[in-house]
Amino acid sequence: MVYANQQAYYDAITASTNAGQSGPFIDFMLREIYKTLKAHQGEELPESDIDPIEKEFGIKFGEGFGIKFGIKFGINDKRLLLMLHSNPSSTASDIAERIGVSQRAVEKQIKKLKDSGIITRVGSRKAGHWIINT
Repeated sequence: MVYANQQAYYDAITASTNAGQSGPFIDFMLREIYKTLKAHQGEELPESDIDPIEKEFGIKFGEGFGIKFGIKFGINDKRLLLMLHSNPSSTASDIAERIGVSQRAVEKQIKKLKDSGIITRVGSRKAGHWIINT
């Protein structure tokens, strides 16, 4: 459960540290436990529990998608893929601003996804676009 959402787990720890209290981390863990139990029961999550980025783009990258490529996806990996799916010419700075992480963090995610064969860049840096290899 946590391994599949490793980046979000670390983000929750950081948010708790920055807030000086454990609330953000506890909220994250309870949300993950809830989603895991719902999935185990075969139930759909209520609309309010769907990731806003996935909801906005109307598609979802399941946990099994990354396993196909030998990696586990965190929430920011999924968000980055959703951004690239909806706008293949997105830049690292566009994505960083949209998902709320640093540009350097997005660049590292892109490198990981490229090295794993999940995404491919076609064309030049300025005029090219991303392809998600399914």
